[in-house]
Amino acid sequence: MPEGERRALAYSSAIAGWASVDPKAAAAWTLENLSGIYRRTAVARIGKVWAYTQPSEAAEWAIKYASEIDQVFSLTEVLEVWADSYGLDAVEWCTKLPAGKLHDLALSKAIFTWADYFPQTAAEWLLKHPDDLWLLPRAAARWGQHSPADASAWLDKNVSEATAQECREAMVMELWLKDQKSGIEKDIGIEQAAVILMSSSPAAVLNEVLNMQSPERRQRTLTQHYQDWKLNEPLAAEAWLKQHPEAVKIMTP
Repeated sequence: MPEGERRALAYSSAIAGWASVDPKAAAAWTLENLSGIYRRTAVARIGKVWAYTQPSEAAEWAIKYASEIDQVFSLTEVLEVWADSYGLDAVEWCTKLPAGKLHDLALSKAIFTWADYFPQTAAEWLLKHPDDLWLLPRAAARWGQHSPADASAWLDKNVSEATAQECREAMVMELWLKDQKSGIEKDIGIEQAAVILMSSSPAAVLNEVLNMQSPERRQRTLTQHYQDWKLNEPLAAEAWLKQHPEAVKIMTP
C-alpha cells in the first residue's frame, strides 16, 4: 500500500483490533515501529479503544509519550470516551495534571464532553472550582442547546450578572448558528461567535469557521484565529491543523 493517509488508516484499524485484546502490547509495538502520521493515527486509536475498558490507565499511558503532539492526539481520544461515560472521574483526573496548556486542553475536552450529557452537573462542578470557571460559557452553551430556560434560571441564581451575561451570549450564539442557513448572515455570525468563544473552545470555533461560505471571510477569519491560538497553545493548535488538512489550503491558497 502506498505511503499516505490510506496506509495510516490501515495501520490504525489493524492496531485497534490488537488494542482491544492487549492495549499495552499494541502501544509498545506502535511506539517502537511507527513514526509521523502513522504513529499519531495509531496512538489515537489505541487510546480510544483502551479507554472503553481502562480509561485511567489509557490516560496515564497517553501522557508518557516523548512527543507532545502524540500526547494531544491520544489524550483527546481517551478523554472523549472516558467523559462520555464517567464525566466526573475524567474531569477529576485532568485536575491532577500539572498546570499548563496540556492541563487546560485536557480539562476543556473532558468538561465539554461531560456537558453534552450532564450540563448542569458539569456547570455545578465548575462553580466549585473558580480557577476553571473560564470554561462555564461553553458548558452553558451546551446546556442551552437542550434546555435554555433551565440554563438561564440556573445562571441567574448561581453566578454574577457579568458571568451570566457572558454565558447567555455563548448560548444564543450557538443556538443561532445551529439553526441558521448557510450564507452571508451565518458567516457574520460565525465571525462574531469566534470572538466570544475562541478563548474557551478554539477547536469547535475553527470547525465552524471551515464551514463559512465566503472564501475571503473564511480565509481571513481562520488565519487570524488560528495564528492567535497557535501563539497561546501551539501543541493543541498544531494537533487540530493536522486533523484538518483542508485548513492549510485555505490559509495558504
